[in-house]
Amino acid sequence: MILYDYFPMKDIFLGGGVLVVMVLFHTIGVKFISLRYWQRYNKYRKDAFLLAPEFLLSTSVLWLMVIHLLEIVIWSSILNGLGLVENLREATFFSANAYTTVGYGNDILSTDWKLLGPIIAISGLFTFGWTGSVLVNFVSAYNRFTDERWGIPQPQSINESDY
Repeated sequence: MILYDYFPMKDIFLGGGVLVVMVLFHTIGVKFISLRYWQRYNKYRKDAFLLAPEFLLSTSVLWLMVIHLLEIVIWSSILNGLGLVENLREATFFSANAYTTVGYGNDILSTDWKLLGPIIAISGLFTFGWTGSVLVNFVSAYNRFTDERWGIPQPQSINESDY
């Protein structure tokens, strides 16, 4: 048995390198979307049309989805460009399933590159987790916005002395 059987270096280096690129891409995309969200949030709080908070949240979710789709396309372009998957459609299908951890189509890569599927899944887990945390902030702001608009009182913080 050779060392590669236990430690597939080319999978790890290629997959790890692309994972770093995905995190960098996600960082830039999420930062841009967040900046736009908070700029518009502050603008709409001063002078908003009726469905401004819903429009703001919906379009932000749409742009977050676009980032994930672009990340899938980047993965599939690399797989196809390196000749690891014979056509771009199959590469995109494989990348999307691995990235979202659905896992269909796992038999598409040769034995030498099988570890790329789990590495793609790891990149998706990282970026989806990050997107989830961003959405928590967006939804919290949306709830504050609409509660203020409709005069719904905000809950008071709980102090230890209240017990």
